[in-house]
Amino acid sequence: MLNTALVSVGAVTITLLTVVPAAYALARLRPPGAEGAGIAMFMTYLVPPIVLFLPLAPVLARLGLTDSWWALVVLYPTFTIPFCTWLMVGFVRAVPREVEEAAWLDGCGAAGGLLRIVLPLCLPGIATTAIFAFSLSMQEYLYAVVFASPVDQKVVTVDVFFWGALMAAALLVGIPTAVAFYFVLDRFVASLTGAGDG
Repeated sequence: MLNTALVSVGAVTITLLTVVPAAYALARLRPPGAEGAGIAMFMTYLVPPIVLFLPLAPVLARLGLTDSWWALVVLYPTFTIPFCTWLMVGFVRAVPREVEEAAWLDGCGAAGGLLRIVLPLCLPGIATTAIFAFSLSMQEYLYAVVFASPVDQKVVTVDVFFWGALMAAALLVGIPTAVAFYFVLDRFVASLTGAGDG
């Protein structure tokens, strides 16, 4: 459980530090090809993990991370970042641009507008993104069984072999995620609806 918690927290931290600026850039700055980049990121999420396994194995070996849960902290953002960026773009677009521009006129500047206006208004989206990344990290099996196989490095999804214990482990992983979704569900639906209108 401790290894699972550490891996999930590490993956969520890396994901959020990458996703928030990327989503803001795609939604607000609109660089050339931003729409295509957003679709490409989502399509990357659809690539099966087994396809990425072969090129990632030598990279982890060079970094000296094989047979360690640190390998999972490095690997999990490869599939959490694309989907969560695509998700977060909708939340950033739901924040009216006029509110941010009014903050600029009041002297906030671009960075101040992002930190004081956009991020607080996107907190439901950030929470939802964190929950998605957390649940994806906690339920992943393939990378966990290959790259964190020593007994002291195993995570919950790999450490269980019997159906009864497997179902109990699934419940342990599912309860925190279900509780977290319960608290942000209304804001999540409202933000998605707003993102769809914008």
